[in-house]
Amino acid sequence: MRTAEFSTRVMGSRLRLLVLGARPREARAARDAAWCEFEAADRELSRFRADSELSRANQRAGTGLP
Repeated sequence: MRTAEFSTRVMGSRLRLLVLGARPREARAARDAAWCEFEAADRELSRFRADSELSRANQRAGTGLP
């Protein structure tokens, strides 16, 4: 069985993706789709990015602002 392994960093953590049974082109397409989802989550949920929605919500906490 074919196995492709990819890794990157997102939300301050190492992300490891294993794609099993796919041809190299399909494995890269799966990787790209997964990375897009994690990058979108990082943009909104990362506590390490001052511009994320989570960071903005934390900055407003206790102010009475929505």
